Amino acid sequence: MSLSREQHTLYSIDSNGKDYHESDYIFTWEDGRPYTPDYYTKSFKKIVRGNASLDDSLTLHSLRASCVSIMAHNGEDPKNIQAYGGWSNIKTPMEIYVRTNREEMAAVTKRMGDCIIKSRNASVKVS
Repeated sequence: MSLSREQHTLYSIDSNGKDYHESDYIFTWEDGRPYTPDYYTKSFKKIVRGNASLDDSLTLHSLRASCVSIMAHNGEDPKNIQAYGGWSNIKTPMEIYVRTNREEMAAVTKRMGDCIIKSRNASVKVS
């Protein structure tokens, strides 16, 4: 059975009595104290360190960048990416977060090579 936010708060107040901290925060400990700003970052880092198959440089922020890059590489509309990430300026996700990948760079290189070859062939006159 899942408790609503209100039911959970009432349960927490009842369980903690005068030690309950009233707040408007959504994510709180059982006694109502809000999580510290770095709680999720530190918790995620512990998970990463505890899993040998994950690179230690993996962060929540890098997951955000990966998500945006995947969306962009799969043809998602940049305005949707902007809205999804909550950015006020469309340049932010497109210039800062979207990463290029090897396959796309190889395809760009091939297209450029094809253009050069086509241009060279077009300029050579056949007698």
